[in-house]
Amino acid sequence: MHDVNTLKRTCFPAPSPDQRLLRIIFRVNPVDISYMVMTLEAYDYIAIPRTIDQVNGIMEALCSPDYYEEVKSLITALAEESPGLAIIAG
Repeated sequence: MHDVNTLKRTCFPAPSPDQRLLRIIFRVNPVDISYMVMTLEAYDYIAIPRTIDQVNGIMEALCSPDYYEEVKSLITALAEESPGLAIIAG
């Protein structure tokens, strides 16, 4: 039997105060919102996709500083094949 405190330290470490998420805000064609969510999730959850405005296709990707460049590169690469996809901020 495992001690609960040991499991918490091992499996669920408390975030340190300097950990933060960075935001990349982008616009996508509204019919492609689910595609963007599934694509970001398919890359082993390198970012947390959220829809800000479904009607106008405004989304954000929350990511750790370690994955910021990878997420931005992924969105930029997807923009080459998806008209209407563009990074707004981040």
